[in-house]
Amino acid sequence: LDDTAVLTFATADGTILNMTVSKHVLFDSTMSGTVSESGNGYNAYKISGGVYYNIYAVNTTKDALTQIISSL
Repeated sequence: LDDTAVLTFATADGTILNMTVSKHVLFDSTMSGTVSESGNGYNAYKISGGVYYNIYAVNTTKDALTQIISSL
């Protein structure tokens, strides 16, 4: 079964997060915990409890996104 979900969040300060969540492999595990520039925003990668999180964020900082994935 494909359990992949894409969730979009918008904050009051204008940050937009598009989060893809799945128990299926979404990226190489060595990328977990990393944040990199992509287009007009940042991509973040995290594996926690066997769940893969791939987040694309705009209108935020790299440090703010790093803090978000560290809390997962």
